[in-house]
Amino acid sequence: MAQRMGWAVAGGMALCAALALGTRAAPDATRAGAPGADGPRQSATALERVRAACGTHAPFFAVASTVYVDADRHPRGVPAVLAFTDTLRDDRTGALTLATQEQVGAVFGLAYDAARGHLYAAAFHKRATAFGPGGPGQIYDIDVATGQVRPLVALGAGPDRHDHRVEMDEAAALWVGRAGLGDIDLDDTGDTLFAVNLTDARIYRIDVPSRTVVGTFAHGAAGRDWARNARPFGLAYRDGWLYHAVVDALEFASVPGMLQGMVFRSRPDGAEMTELARVTFSYPHNAAWRRWDHALPQVYSLDGAVQAVGQPWIVDLEHTAGGDLVLGVRDRMVDTLPVLGRLRFGTTAPLPGVGDVLPMRQSGGLWAVIPEPEHYADAGGYDESVFGGLAAFPGADVLVAAARAPAPVPLVDVGALWFWNDGGGVLARESLQLIARNALPTGSNGLGDVEALCARDTVLRPEVLPTETAMVATATAGAIATATALANPTPVPGATGLPPDFHTTTDGACLGDNPFVATVCYVPAGLEQFRFDGVTVVAFRDTVANAPIYPLALDSQVGAVWGLAYGNLRHTVYAAAFQKRLAWFGPGGPGAIYQIDLRTGRAGLFAVVPNAGVDRHANPATGDGGALDWVGRMSLGDIDLSADEGELYAVNLFDRRIYRYDVATAALLGVFDHGAAAEPWAADARPFALKHHGGRLYHGVVHSAASTDLRSDLAGLVYSSWPDGSDMRLETRFALDYPRGVARAPGVVQNPGPQDVPLDWLPWRDGYNDVSNGRVQTTFYPQPIVSDLEFTRGGDMVVAVRDRHGDMSLEVQLQLGGRIEKPGVGLGDVLRVGFDGAGWPGPAAVDHYRIPADTEAARTAAGGLGWIKAADTLVANRVTMALNSLFSTLVTVTEGALWYDDAGNAVRQEATCGLPIFYTGNPGGLASGGARGGRADAPAAPLHSEWVPGKGMGDVEILCGLTPTPTATPPGSPTPSPTATRTPTATPTPSLTPSATPSPTPTPTRGPIYLPILLDDHCDPKVQNVDVVLVIDASTSMLFETRAGRTKIEAAKEAARRFLDRMKFPGDQAAVVSFNADSAVVVDLTGDKAALASGLDGIRNRELTRIHLGLATAHALLRGARRVADHTPVVVMLTDGRSNPDPVERALEAADALKHDGISVFTVGLGDDVELDALRRMATRPEDFRWAPDGEDLGPIYEAIAREIPCPPSAYWPRRQP
Repeated sequence: MAQRMGWAVAGGMALCAALALGTRAAPDATRAGAPGADGPRQSATALERVRAACGTHAPFFAVASTVYVDADRHPRGVPAVLAFTDTLRDDRTGALTLATQEQVGAVFGLAYDAARGHLYAAAFHKRATAFGPGGPGQIYDIDVATGQVRPLVALGAGPDRHDHRVEMDEAAALWVGRAGLGDIDLDDTGDTLFAVNLTDARIYRIDVPSRTVVGTFAHGAAGRDWARNARPFGLAYRDGWLYHAVVDALEFASVPGMLQGMVFRSRPDGAEMTELARVTFSYPHNAAWRRWDHALPQVYSLDGAVQAVGQPWIVDLEHTAGGDLVLGVRDRMVDTLPVLGRLRFGTTAPLPGVGDVLPMRQSGGLWAVIPEPEHYADAGGYDESVFGGLAAFPGADVLVAAARAPAPVPLVDVGALWFWNDGGGVLARESLQLIARNALPTGSNGLGDVEALCARDTVLRPEVLPTETAMVATATAGAIATATALANPTPVPGATGLPPDFHTTTDGACLGDNPFVATVCYVPAGLEQFRFDGVTVVAFRDTVANAPIYPLALDSQVGAVWGLAYGNLRHTVYAAAFQKRLAWFGPGGPGAIYQIDLRTGRAGLFAVVPNAGVDRHANPATGDGGALDWVGRMSLGDIDLSADEGELYAVNLFDRRIYRYDVATAALLGVFDHGAAAEPWAADARPFALKHHGGRLYHGVVHSAASTDLRSDLAGLVYSSWPDGSDMRLETRFALDYPRGVARAPGVVQNPGPQDVPLDWLPWRDGYNDVSNGRVQTTFYPQPIVSDLEFTRGGDMVVAVRDRHGDMSLEVQLQLGGRIEKPGVGLGDVLRVGFDGAGWPGPAAVDHYRIPADTEAARTAAGGLGWIKAADTLVANRVTMALNSLFSTLVTVTEGALWYDDAGNAVRQEATCGLPIFYTGNPGGLASGGARGGRADAPAAPLHSEWVPGKGMGDVEILCGLTPTPTATPPGSPTPSPTATRTPTATPTPSLTPSATPSPTPTPTRGPIYLPILLDDHCDPKVQNVDVVLVIDASTSMLFETRAGRTKIEAAKEAARRFLDRMKFPGDQAAVVSFNADSAVVVDLTGDKAALASGLDGIRNRELTRIHLGLATAHALLRGARRVADHTPVVVMLTDGRSNPDPVERALEAADALKHDGISVFTVGLGDDVELDALRRMATRPEDFRWAPDGEDLGPIYEAIAREIPCPPSAYWPRRQP
């Protein structure tokens, strides 16, 4: 899509006609004809085009649009109902006008009969609009094929309350939500239409063929004591059930109640009415939700200032592909105000239209609305700009919502957002109309319902998958990226030429000193129109010919990423989204973490980190200037895995917090601040690097000096904590004002010949900057990011510092307005901080790792590091510069990697992104038992792809497990040169050795003799049986609710059942113990899973939290008669509070007694009122303590613990824990 005012775009879907027909339709071909007296004259093929788009990646949707009017009649020809799809240019000219304002007036609810091609629209009461000819209760019938509009049925919905003569129709505001009609929907046959009448608050059932009302019934809250404040609206039909939503608006203070919404379900005639779920509107929101209020702000013009608060209204319900419900929440202020107001300069009031999209999920037979953690793209508040209208994407698990331009961009247009249901990320956006203002009084005054113009059972057609021909026709790789993602909502095979079972190849390479390495190459945005797709994540190793390079993921699958992590147990590479100028995000948006399975070649979404910022990318033709200042300030930084590969950690650059995920379930386990968050200079603190090492989680932070602009403030810092963020401490600090030398770059015409440009680090600065002041052909303005961390075998810390300028720069020279902007290069550093046995006091060695003399710059690092543990070797990616020998004004930039030994010598090198060659054949013979060391053989036949060097590189990750077993290398083996092929060393000819004169034999002294032994200890946790006691807090505080609305004790019981599901009964045994004022054996040790599961229901809650009694009871069970001697004994203890009334020392003593007897102890703290340090000390190891922010987080934690139960001490020599 193209950049337009208000909507920043990263890429969108191809036009449906282009994908279905193989050609790009001209804009005029997709528009309705000019409207005549009876409305728009539709082309004879309008309905065919709509139907042809069904099953493709760009189906049509209908949306209701209202306009500002100051009289009882609408201006002629202005659209009221539009049909749209996601287009290439977003020029707002490709939408079909299905009905005009003079035909239907203000409408909201839409329902579509795909078999008949008829769309129904319901009248809607909104301030500063006008009803159509049928009045407040009219439902209109729109024939999509002919454009004919006629009345279907008129319901008794009260008088017309509009009075445009007084204060911009002020009186109408009082009747918003109490007059006119709400949502509508059809049953599966299309013969019965359901409608919500806002005047009498009843639901109507209409027989469509006869156009008559056949019945009505009251909404689900009609009998509640707060019924006077009950406001129904949203409606949905599915599988024989009719769902509707009601809000307790609290309009009348004398009526008891609370600001909440409910969803009810009944049969189509109102029978079997039940309440499914409720949501309380007290969760965090951009505009705090308040009771419905009749107080009106003063607005003097269409461009006037508006002070508004949000008033919630559940206006739509939609089902996901998995059967979950989604609520569309509208801000009633959109309809009580005359226009979509603007803010005056300096105000902080929210814009009206700050709605929401809330998922409702079923768990354990209960439905719960989950407002936290926010799901649908709340990074930047995308869903909080919605108007409430929702539609399910036909054939894909995607949600389409009507929305205004997201804040903080100027509010100038309205359109639609495409959301992933799985992960909630923004997939695409489309601008539809400019809003009403003084200069454009006929502009949009808000959008209503959204309806898919396809049958509900539509499936995507395989023949419309994107092809290279379609790619050329649509002239954008972004469209194909979205189309491919939609066609494959689950991980999809990448058409990359990756050999089958590539993981066996990488595993084989780990047996030598030349394993495979993964890195990131960036696809230049300016060349996307010339290629079908590009490769983003690649694998390579040191080779003779700088080849082969193996593609792991395409740009269409993951987009721009930086951080990489590799899990050898699953043979999966994880890649995190990254903000880089002219490099678009993937389908998951700015917060996406992707997973790439080396066993299958499939790539897909792992998780979406919330609150990672708004996509700021813009049109590449204009330099993508909107993305420039956000480099390092939004999206994600580094990621890493725990040692057992059970947890994944990610740095969110937007909220500057560290997120922790369960790898098995992708569930969020916790979030915490970076180490410098409390420093006086915290505003200038920018975290990025991440490394799990020795049980602790290390992260790098740079003092950017952005606010002071002082080089003396520049510094890098490394903090460490336990994986849950506790025990945070500063490990090292190093200044970044050291001299860095120069880069030699070709000069401009006024300064011919090579010019030296200083590379010293500078404070962060936004905008276009150039330290050379235009003297050379390339820009430099080095700005540090502490981007990666590694640790040597001896414990030294290795720190990579990336140059932010490289990610802010262009790749080619552009004329932008009155300025010529030149391409830029980012050149970083690799530092080393020595370990003194207790820590890393510094200073950092800035020149430990030496740079080969093949570049014109004193610095070359690109910021990614990987450590080959078997060889104690560092791999660092690099950017090199060389002056062109033919053209003095050109510089040649290449990208690759260097291998460093522990002394800092470059012992190998490989070109990667600068020589983008990949191969489909056998990778160097490794899979079939080829050489395990040294350089790999060159393949026979290369296939070429297109990259442009100079875009920079991402992270570096070694594709091996934690403890590879290398083949021994004889001492004194020659070290290969960085470029030459390894050659055998000649065997020297033996010579005679003269006999030495015997020396006196010294008298031996007594002492210990050390003998080498070879151990074959083995214990497989998969077959080792266990005896586990689950100790559960049953105090009264466990009766408090979780974010899903159930009690914490119920969540704990479910987590315990999930734990039991992972045990191997009847071989394993488990018991359940509860504690409060006393302790109780709920179920004794048994291998009967059913007895354990049912026994959990016997837990009873009482006052007090006597943790030590629960642990002592568990200890007694594990010393009792039912204990099996060769089973691993384990205790898993959960509490949500502090030891009460006993001192916590008693609990520590009880835990010590367990550990003394060889019993492994895992502790779980629930919520904020727990003694973190004590629980960590109770656990066998610090990492055996887990913290759950909410009861809903317990399930993944218990499953993770079940995977980590250790082998017994008797399995190891000398019969104790290793």
